[in-house]
Amino acid sequence: MLSGDIINSISLVVLLLQDNNFSKDIPDTLLVNVNILDLRNNRLSGHIPEFINTQNISILLLRGNNFTGHIPHQLCGLSNIHLLDLANNGLSGPSCLSNISFGSGKEDTSNIYDFSFSHSNVVAIFNLSQNEFSGDIPEELGGLMELHALKLSHNYLSGVIPRCFSGLKTVESLDFSFNGLHGEIPPQLSELSNLGVFKVTYNNLSGVIPQGGHIISFDANSYLGNPFFCGKCKLDIIVNSLLVIPNRTYILLYTQVLVLINTDL
Repeated sequence: MLSGDIINSISLVVLLLQDNNFSKDIPDTLLVNVNILDLRNNRLSGHIPEFINTQNISILLLRGNNFTGHIPHQLCGLSNIHLLDLANNGLSGPSCLSNISFGSGKEDTSNIYDFSFSHSNVVAIFNLSQNEFSGDIPEELGGLMELHALKLSHNYLSGVIPRCFSGLKTVESLDFSFNGLHGEIPPQLSELSNLGVFKVTYNNLSGVIPQGGHIISFDANSYLGNPFFCGKCKLDIIVNSLLVIPNRTYILLYTQVLVLINTDL
């Protein structure tokens, strides 16, 4: 296991430094000539640096450290990014997400190192889970036409799910679970024909769960922990909730389920 400072890279293509004890700061020139940088699960802290010469980076993995502060604007403009993973840090706002444009390039670096990417074009996966982001979900994220996965779970986000996310035609996974989102699930999301994962568990969402299009294929496990939902899915959500509730509350909840069965859900 390595420790100490991180030196600047010189003519490197792949830099794999995950699962070590690196600490202190990252040099702002570290991404020069680097296509893939993996610094997961170290002890890096402070702010993510304002990297220079970021045009070559396609995979940037910084999860599992102690970064704080905002996301620098350089990271929101990465044109050739395949995967940006900033999960499990202490990041918060304000950030550059309202001016984000990453994933617009078309360079293919999947042949440089096997990260299980087989697509020839950019596959943009954006993971901000387990941080301290708050406020609304930026609507600008709905303009990332190359986005395949967006994970915002385990933050302090509020507001509503933007309706413009219906424009993410290539998206395959959306995870907004464990936040404080409210309002209805936009019915426009039923237009996302490629969506294979959809999680909104443990928010404060309300209204009717959309029943049209591809979104109807998701079961109650995608919606648990939202007490204000209505519609025919609500009973399934309550019944599934019984599986994780202590025995002493079964009688009370069983009674509530019987009442719901005999009323208009």
